[in-house]
Amino acid sequence: MQSIEHLTLEESGANLTISNNGEVPSTVEFLRLAGPNDSRTIPLGTEIAVGSSVTISVPPGETVEAITALGNVFTMWPSSGVPGALWSGEVLQDGLANAQLFQSPYNHSSFFLADGPRVYGFSDSGSPRWSFDAGSGLVTDVLPLSNGDVYVSAGYGSTFNNAELFELSPNGAVIQTYSVRLFQTPDGPSSDPSLPVTKGDDSSYALYDGWFYSESGPFGGLVSDSFPLAGSDASNFYFYGISPVRDDNGVCQLVGNELVVYSYTPSPLFGTVRLNWQDYMRLSTCNPYPQQLLGSAVEGGVLAVLLASPPYAVAALEGYPGQNAYLAVVSSSGATLYLGQAPENGYSAVATNGTDVYLALPQPGEVQVYSLAKNTYTTYSIGIQASQLLFEDGNLFAISSDAVKVFGPSMNLEKTIDLAPLSLASSSDSFVQEPALQAPSFLVLNATSYAALLVNATGFTSLVLGRYS
Repeated sequence: MQSIEHLTLEESGANLTISNNGEVPSTVEFLRLAGPNDSRTIPLGTEIAVGSSVTISVPPGETVEAITALGNVFTMWPSSGVPGALWSGEVLQDGLANAQLFQSPYNHSSFFLADGPRVYGFSDSGSPRWSFDAGSGLVTDVLPLSNGDVYVSAGYGSTFNNAELFELSPNGAVIQTYSVRLFQTPDGPSSDPSLPVTKGDDSSYALYDGWFYSESGPFGGLVSDSFPLAGSDASNFYFYGISPVRDDNGVCQLVGNELVVYSYTPSPLFGTVRLNWQDYMRLSTCNPYPQQLLGSAVEGGVLAVLLASPPYAVAALEGYPGQNAYLAVVSSSGATLYLGQAPENGYSAVATNGTDVYLALPQPGEVQVYSLAKNTYTTYSIGIQASQLLFEDGNLFAISSDAVKVFGPSMNLEKTIDLAPLSLASSSDSFVQEPALQAPSFLVLNATSYAALLVNATGFTSLVLGRYS
């Protein structure tokens, strides 16, 4: 309802004036003040009639967000900051469960908001660029290319295993539409499909269900089912496979399950998808149920893969105990840099800067750091239950539902972004099988600013830009 509710925030010295130049009375429930190193929330509960204003004392030079009872967020930025608030509320026509933010890992000059079957493109300064409507279902991923084209996948419009992949131009116009699968069937064509197809992108190609798509359309493909993607960098895609190793009698061998990491690159010169290398590792745990991917990260020429090893019972007299998670670190040239079991269990996310690997332990509110140079783990208490980790622009972002802490590479706290009483939106409860829809909606846009999709207690959602530096 931001089209009829509108507030203007102006600062003069230590005084903040909030004016209601909208069409309805407005109640400002909270003020959120964000300084260079921290942020805080002040309860207000002040009603402002149409055409009226109130003046409040605030510290000068801080970002101020006025959060209304309707859930709208109106922002005043310092003169050196990025432009102000975007929109909120009405854009999310299909509800919180269908909303998510997307961004290219290799080009942060733009980001995207998906709302049901619609996608909105923005520049990193918050300027709207274009919008696109797939017509039905909901968007499952947004895969941008370096030339500005964007591939958008949409499904769940029917009960059938049907989806569509749209290639959009840099201005959001449809170039081509492809009929694709929504789920894969790793147990054979007759099995019930339940596992979403593999999706990902590098700077020049979008990957969907084993096929690579460039600015010219489909390029080439690999076997998709049972060949999951671990990550990608600017020019390589990293897949993995885990196989139990057994003797002729079907008994697991003590060397444990086999982990293989593969590097592939689409090669226009040869017209094929080229295998660069494959790296074989033993997980030292014998389990007929393959270890599950908890998370992966690619940065600084290394791939870090975190694998869960849960307990598993084949029969009443044949069971296998759970193990601590396995961490595998592989260089972009295919060398195993580290393989071992992490000190704890219960990890939720992994990030890396190429020299250290960061592991989130949300239950105790900790982050563990594995140093490749020292071959040591160090545990840091961070004071929030981080479910997601990002390493961007030289900083580690530890993300919980209502707070983000920004650390330097050595885990020195740079800033706390307190989002309460709002929280980060996520579609994880509604679409647990879609990886791209599970993460909290927080993006690092550049060296100073972020974008977040925030929700209040009544489910009203706002898209907000903020500064972390």
